[in-house]
Amino acid sequence: MFELPKSIEELLHNISQSDNVKAIDLQFARFLASLDPSRAEVLVKTGSLLSLERSRGHSCISLAEWAEATFPGEASAPLPSFPAAEEWVDSLRESLVVGEEGEKLPLLLDKANRLYLYRFWRAEQNIAGLLAQKLDDSQNHELTERVQDIFLSLFETGESDEINWQAVAAASALRHPFLMLSGGPGTGKTTTVARILALLVSLDPALKITLATP
Repeated sequence: MFELPKSIEELLHNISQSDNVKAIDLQFARFLASLDPSRAEVLVKTGSLLSLERSRGHSCISLAEWAEATFPGEASAPLPSFPAAEEWVDSLRESLVVGEEGEKLPLLLDKANRLYLYRFWRAEQNIAGLLAQKLDDSQNHELTERVQDIFLSLFETGESDEINWQAVAAASALRHPFLMLSGGPGTGKTTTVARILALLVSLDPALKITLATP
């Protein structure tokens, strides 16, 4: 097992005092430091934070947002701080484990100075590419009288000047192969999706519907 310098072990112990940090965050930081001992200090700080933020559902960390900030969490002793943005970027770009687009290394630092685990960056790029492809396509369903009647029965189209955003979403779904629907609790997302599906099924009774959750 690779032995880290005493100062790095002390840094890991310091970070471990944060009530936000888990054992896997520290092990990941230790692993990165073992791959590039010359950048051990910055990799321990950065690796711990990146792993922690991944567990919170974030695909990356923005160095600009965390620059000169204190490591997150509560602790009985002061937690370490991150470097200034320019120093942090330079140090990571000189590391053996940090690459840029086109390189396959454990970490990837993009042009906006966002740091990713390489596989999450690759996954994000794949999804972005698929969405962009769908957004470039268009589908113009023939709005038959029957479809229009169903639309009008599902969505109120009174004389109010207020925009019916649920109806707008449904109309968009008839014209585009991809639709992202968002809104806070109680805004009618589930109802709108059900109505959109009713419209799409009216166009294609053999439509296959798949439901997925995160």
